[in-house]
Amino acid sequence: MFDMSNIFVGYEIPEVVIEPLQQQDLIKYAKVSGDYNPIHFDKNFANNIGLDNVIVHGMLIMAHLGKSIANSITISYLKHFSVQFSSITTLGEKLICSGQVVKIEKDKEKKIITLNLKVLNLSNDVKILGKAIFIT
Repeated sequence: MFDMSNIFVGYEIPEVVIEPLQQQDLIKYAKVSGDYNPIHFDKNFANNIGLDNVIVHGMLIMAHLGKSIANSITISYLKHFSVQFSSITTLGEKLICSGQVVKIEKDKEKKIITLNLKVLNLSNDVKILGKAIFIT
C-alpha cells in the first residue's frame, strides 16, 4: 500500500491481473452470491439468446476490481466505489484491473482523492469503468 500523505495526481495503482475465469469459478461465485441466472451456467440458454457461450457475472469482475484497490490503498478511507459495466466478459478471458488518481481536493483538514478505475481484456476491450473516492 502507498502512503496516502504522498499521493499525487497521476499516481497509478499497481495493475492486477485476473487470470482467465472458468465455469467452476462461476459456480463458486453463484453459491456465495445467489445469482444462478442460466446465462452464467447453461450454454444452450446462452446460445438461444445469441451468445456463443455463458458469460461471467459482472459483479464477480467488480469484486476483483474492488480487491485490486483494497490491495493498494487503505480501505478504511474508501467512501465511494461505483462502476459501469461496459461489455460482456466470457470464459477464458484474461483481464487487467487498473486505476489512476485523477483529482485531489482539500476539505478543511481532509484530502478527497478520486481514482478512475477500469478493467480491460488483453485486446483492450473495456469491461468495466469505475470510480473510487477516498477521504483521509
